[in-house]
Amino acid sequence: MSYSRLIKAGGGWLKALQLYLLLANWIRIPRTNNLPKFHTGLLTFTKGEEKYLAEWLIYHLFVAEVDHIVLIDNNEVCGDYSYLPESVRIRVTLIHDCTPFSGVQTQVALFNEYVKKFMADFKWLALIDTDEFVFFDGFYSVGDFLESHLVEEHSSVRLYWQFYGPADPESFNATKSLILASLGRAEEKYPPHAQYKSFFRCDRFFSFQFGPHEPLLYGGARPSKASGFLNHYYFRTEEFFELKRNRRQVAFGYADSDFSFDQNIIACSQVKTEDERFKPYRTKFKEFWLANQPPS
Repeated sequence: MSYSRLIKAGGGWLKALQLYLLLANWIRIPRTNNLPKFHTGLLTFTKGEEKYLAEWLIYHLFVAEVDHIVLIDNNEVCGDYSYLPESVRIRVTLIHDCTPFSGVQTQVALFNEYVKKFMADFKWLALIDTDEFVFFDGFYSVGDFLESHLVEEHSSVRLYWQFYGPADPESFNATKSLILASLGRAEEKYPPHAQYKSFFRCDRFFSFQFGPHEPLLYGGARPSKASGFLNHYYFRTEEFFELKRNRRQVAFGYADSDFSFDQNIIACSQVKTEDERFKPYRTKFKEFWLANQPPS
């Protein structure tokens, strides 16, 4: 009996076995990336967030010590980033791509396009948003954490959302910095959100399929158990909340909810709780913010 006839005769379990063998053969083929220019990097899309961008860049370049950032400006007209200090601009690759996010698949296609374009430049890469701040308890440097905690078989490290916000508007207007203005986050009785994003090994990247949260990797995800956090300022200010809410309504046909800004905060258990773990990060950030912030 031929192989194809055997598959037909065997029914579903043989088809499942065939699929398993194909996948097993596929996932055990690693690629090599022997000489990347950078050890760690971030890739992010931004739109209408220029007011908040300097803080996010300075934090990740000087506090989290990410080596390089690929920033894709999704505005119809590329923003003017000349206000950023030279110490920031030399470590950022800026790209203008106004492709509309018309649905999840459009998003995923853009993620894959740019990761595949730049992955050879990095050993580790993460795709996060400009309302998310990388945080490893006890470590400033992302690179130091990865080298200290991960072994060869690890291909990703997960960063779970910890919700923060809102920033006090008066404090934010005075400092132009959410980290300086507010350390408000969910109470300890509310654990980190089940959703996460990941730093992943570029030499094992295959593709994103369902969004930016976890890519498919050659050899499987194999995440480290030593996870970090993403301090997520989704509710940073009312203006920012409405910006993202309206953008989601246009792109995907729905908003996060029909609630107001205040109702969303209540629904997500947002309270003004100071985060002791984040104090050293704020202290270090303040030093670099004062030295590198753009002119007002």
